[in-house]
Amino acid sequence: MTTLGVTSMTSLISQASSVGDSTVDLSDFVCQEIEYYLSHRLSPDIARAFSDSAAIIQDDDDFDNFFPPPEFAIPSQFQPEARVGPPQLSQILSAFKLWGQGATHEDLHTQLKQISLGYIEPFCHPDKSFKVEVETFGKKISRNDKVNRIEDLDFLPLRGPIKLKDPDNIFHLIEYYGLDPNSVPDNPYQVFFGQWICDGQRHLITQIALKDRKFIGNTSMDPKLSLIMANMAKICHGDLVLDPFVGSGSLLVAAATFGGYVCGTDLDFLMVHGKAKPTRCNQKKREPDENIRSNLRQYGLESHYLDVIVADAALPVWSDQCMFSAIIADPPYGIREATERIGTAKTYTIPDHLVSGHIPSKVSYNLQDIIRDLLNFSGAHLQVGGRLVYWLPVFKNDFQADLVPAHPSLQLISLSEQSLNSHSSRYLVTMERLPENSKGCKENQNGAHVPEATRVFRDKYFQKAVERRLQTSYPDSGHTHIDQLS
Repeated sequence: MTTLGVTSMTSLISQASSVGDSTVDLSDFVCQEIEYYLSHRLSPDIARAFSDSAAIIQDDDDFDNFFPPPEFAIPSQFQPEARVGPPQLSQILSAFKLWGQGATHEDLHTQLKQISLGYIEPFCHPDKSFKVEVETFGKKISRNDKVNRIEDLDFLPLRGPIKLKDPDNIFHLIEYYGLDPNSVPDNPYQVFFGQWICDGQRHLITQIALKDRKFIGNTSMDPKLSLIMANMAKICHGDLVLDPFVGSGSLLVAAATFGGYVCGTDLDFLMVHGKAKPTRCNQKKREPDENIRSNLRQYGLESHYLDVIVADAALPVWSDQCMFSAIIADPPYGIREATERIGTAKTYTIPDHLVSGHIPSKVSYNLQDIIRDLLNFSGAHLQVGGRLVYWLPVFKNDFQADLVPAHPSLQLISLSEQSLNSHSSRYLVTMERLPENSKGCKENQNGAHVPEATRVFRDKYFQKAVERRLQTSYPDSGHTHIDQLS
């Protein structure tokens, strides 16, 4: 197959031959991708829907203008039905079956003329109506120019009537002019032609939007990101999915949307039972039915809701035989949500008559320990091939790719950066459970390695906040006041 595009910064592309190939495999597809949340706009959402085979481009120097960010080729496993893509396509606008591509219109026309008549014959019947649309990226062209582009394709043996509304076949001519608005070329860098196959499922983002959701919390995950996480976890119908830091259950909504059966745990009793302080403005108290289950019911997904349990992720309640298809999590960082676990520095015995009503005390639960416990739990409770998808906050200056937390039973699949501010980011980490006979799986089930930088993330984050405030208060004093504090 042929790769048609990557994006700036970290980018997912299908492993394939270069754009410079002179031939086009008619089993390839092209996706028009419009999501810009993570550093790779050719998002894991699309990679998940079409292929697990992906390469990572680390910076802008790894590619040139011949790679148009809005497009890329995808393998032929994707066979959409009813011209609507699967739920995993929540980040694309449309998908097209690729007929040809070239650096110029002449190159494109040459390729199109080489397509076998037997392939295009089904589209050429006199009873098959059609229309051709022209799209440009990076430059606007006039209506007359678009008409001229279409007329230049009159060598295609399309004998059916032209129908602008609901035709039998829709074809797109796509031109890419680069991303620099200050340096727009006269001619496109690359031109594509293909048959429209289906539209994506962008409506899912609006359908599960937080503004209309029954139950939300202070840190409810944005629906776009939660759908990406569910997608990277390869959640399909019938999968058993766990969120060990469930909070208000945003990740469960996305997982259930993809057909998973969902459950979760959280140490926050009030949040799990829908009794926490309301998040929305002017709301004095929560409604009686305001909880995670009501969210699933709101979207017609209650049948996919198993349960949520008040439990400590550091002390898992699951039996050794309990295995999950996927584990998705947004662990607390200690910034907006406390990082706590059950424990005490004291030694005492609870009388039997007080046990039933006892509320355990809590101690600090460092982020490094949180991630370590999450990886060890996933190594023990993920099915072979099951995926762990979680967010890892990092200090930009401290982070290196070789410092990603690791576990002998889990293979790193991808990293996707989301910048939070000038000094901090968080990475969406995707890991997959290795077979039992893989090296290291049996020898060290609790062998998670989490770098020390994860432990000090919270302290450095707030230290930066103090420095910013001091620099604002004393702009001409240099580091004097900051040094005095440290």
